[in-house]
Amino acid sequence: MRYSIMLQLVTGISLVLLGGAAMFAWIQNRPNPPQQGASITARIYGTKIR
Repeated sequence: MRYSIMLQLVTGISLVLLGGAAMFAWIQNRPNPPQQGASITARIYGTKIR
């Protein structure tokens, strides 16, 4: 019985960590969205966005 609970705990924690790592990798590798409000921001702060 103890082994079963320990195995479920290890499996659950591993799945949570793997899910977090997958989400982090997806966020890091997704393409940059087009910046629609960039011109407004540039006008407010007086800077040029390249």
